[in-house]
Amino acid sequence: MPRKVARKAFRVNPLDDALTAQEKLAAERRAADLALWQAWKQNPTQETLQPLMRRFEPVFKSKVMQFKAPNVSESAFKANLKLHALNAFETYNPELAALRTHLDNHLRKSLRFNAQHQNMAYIPEGQAAYIGAIDQAVDELT
Repeated sequence: MPRKVARKAFRVNPLDDALTAQEKLAAERRAADLALWQAWKQNPTQETLQPLMRRFEPVFKSKVMQFKAPNVSESAFKANLKLHALNAFETYNPELAALRTHLDNHLRKSLRFNAQHQNMAYIPEGQAAYIGAIDQAVDELT
């Protein structure tokens, strides 16, 4: 006697729908980012740079909250982030990574600015090399 195979009804999983919608939104975002970058790359002027910078303003705000030390000026830190963003836009290659990923990697360089300006008694590396010689001279004179 042939056995009947029960067919399961495929239900639509709401999580799959949400993930698909999220992936679609991310793809649209990447395409818009790339279009703004291409417009700026074709004609690097202030008018084409402003929309690109405005597009990443939430990223800058997030990085300020994440990285900025208490003693560092927020406006100076944000200016440094934007300087690194401009360098990231100049060196971006669409074949290697997404623009947001490339930008995030370049914004990590602002941690050095943070380290230099969070301590009011910071001594640059070149001058710090003389501390030993100065201490020896003080000891010798004493």
